[in-house]
Amino acid sequence: MDRRSRPPRTLSAGMLIEPYNWNIAMGKDVLRKLKSSKKVDDDKIAFYDEIQIPKRRKTLTYQVIITDQRFIHAKKNNVLDFTKIKLYKIKEAMYDKNKNRIIFLLHIPFKKKWKLEFSYESEEKAEILLEKMRELGLAKIGAGDSSDNVNNKEIDILSK
Repeated sequence: MDRRSRPPRTLSAGMLIEPYNWNIAMGKDVLRKLKSSKKVDDDKIAFYDEIQIPKRRKTLTYQVIITDQRFIHAKKNNVLDFTKIKLYKIKEAMYDKNKNRIIFLLHIPFKKKWKLEFSYESEEKAEILLEKMRELGLAKIGAGDSSDNVNNKEIDILSK
């Protein structure tokens, strides 16, 4: 069991010590705990966020991470409750204001599902996530054309 006051510092690709960055360190720590790859340093953390989802009697904390290879949605301090999606599987992403959820439509099914939904803390935080995906060249923001998507922000994932 780790008893650290903060996650360990990470090394760059050239094995140089970089200035401490809390978001990158937390993202690497989650990847290490989930054992998402044999070599955690292969994934480059592009986005990290902690979101608070209120439930009936308590508030759940989730960690949202985007690396150069995958999207991860994990319950904090629980290595069994997480979802990892390879980025190339995501066809489009949108935010549903009514349900307060991020929705991913997939090219390739994930556990027999073509659509994944994740609760998100607020519209502002969801917009930051979608904007970061667009900034990284993973997606472009588009307008929804169906009547269901009038209140939704939608982004289409760019194919490489």
